[in-house]
Order: sequence, then structure tokens, then C-alpha cells
Amino acid sequence: MIVPINSVLIVEDDKTFQLYLKLLIKQEFPDTAIAQAYDGREALDYCDEPNNKFPDLILLDLNMPGMNGFDFLDAWETKYIDDNNKIVILTSSDEERDKEKVRKYNFIETFVTKPVYNEDIIELFQNY
Repeated sequence: MIVPINSVLIVEDDKTFQLYLKLLIKQEFPDTAIAQAYDGREALDYCDEPNNKFPDLILLDLNMPGMNGFDFLDAWETKYIDDNNKIVILTSSDEERDKEKVRKYNFIETFVTKPVYNEDIIELFQNY
């Protein structure tokens, strides 16, 4: 069963790419609520805040200052693992070692290498 994606948390340290993703999502899915975090710690803090809408989908960069994507995944695995929430790796890394590390997390939906286009966003929302 495909669960509709009503809310997204973008975890990305590049402010320009954050804005770009937000615009792509709003263009294709205008009713989607979008939250933003600039590293893994900020993303976890957002999810811990009871007044925030818990995201249906998390778009996660791997290489960020502060808490990187892998540290976020380790924390997520012990705290929030839930079949109803989806995490997609969205990164500029096409390193095989990063892909291999991501495979150990069985709750990751997919690994998307930047750049990202409208059709990528549509596929993410329709298939995951």
C-alpha cells in the first residue's frame, strides 16, 4: 500500500539546493508541507519537537558539517524506526563505499545521486 506523502523534511546543508528542492516539490505537489534542516542534529531536533508535523518523507544528504547523514541514520535507527516514515538518500556522492554503507540501513527507500529533476521528485512521491 502506498502511503500519501503530505509532509517532507529536507535535510541538506546547501541552502541553494534546499531552495531548489523546495521549489521542485511545490511545483509538482503544492499541498505538501515542507520542513528544512541543515544537518542531522537539526533534523532530529525537528522530529523531537511535538508541535512539528512528523515527516512522511525525509530527503537526506550524506555529507554535511555537524551531524552528517550517516550519524543521523544511526540515531534514527535507534529512536524513530517506523515503517510509515520513508528516508531517501539524496546526495552528490556516487562513491560505491557510501552506497554500500547506506545498504546496511534496511529502512532506506532509495539512493538518488544529484542533480535532481522534476521527474525524480515525481517518482519519489509516487513510488515511495
